[in-house]
Amino acid sequence: MRKLSEILILLTCLIAVFVSGCGAVAMKSVKPAADDPSNRINPFDFGDEFSQSAIQNNDAGDYDTGENASKKDTQDTGTTMTDQSKVKKNWQDRDNLLIPNSKKRVRNKEYRIQIGAFERKDDADKMVVLVRSKTDLPVEIEYIAPFYRVRVGNFTEKSEAEEYVKFFKNEGFKDARWVTNIKTQY
Repeated sequence: MRKLSEILILLTCLIAVFVSGCGAVAMKSVKPAADDPSNRINPFDFGDEFSQSAIQNNDAGDYDTGENASKKDTQDTGTTMTDQSKVKKNWQDRDNLLIPNSKKRVRNKEYRIQIGAFERKDDADKMVVLVRSKTDLPVEIEYIAPFYRVRVGNFTEKSEAEEYVKFFKNEGFKDARWVTNIKTQY
């Protein structure tokens, strides 16, 4: 019984190998249709012949045929080429194209005092209340990921900002420091 089952398994394997092998041979013998010359399309064979009168009366201009065509190609048509070295490419001013001409672009460098930076907005809000109790200067929260920064004032001079840093440190804000704030106004 055992020998019979071994023979059946071997016979099944041989049949499987034979069937898969014959399929590969059959696939190799088939030619793709694209290689058949009778199936190829001639891209220039569409019957789109133009009459000579249609070419001569074209709205795009006059066309000469025959000997006159070769002479006309050598005549001066009055077209001049622009020297490419004289063409200026001003990439720095490309942003100015977005701004209307009626507005003037001004860059102001301001100094501000940063009291602290916090991950949670609630902590920054508490610091704003505390800072406003010490000064009349404008106090704002600026979110620059991932921190909420509490900043005070808008100073044009660095020396003035440094004086206020000393003031805030004396008031107990040990992390106070000046930072630059560059604004572009139009």
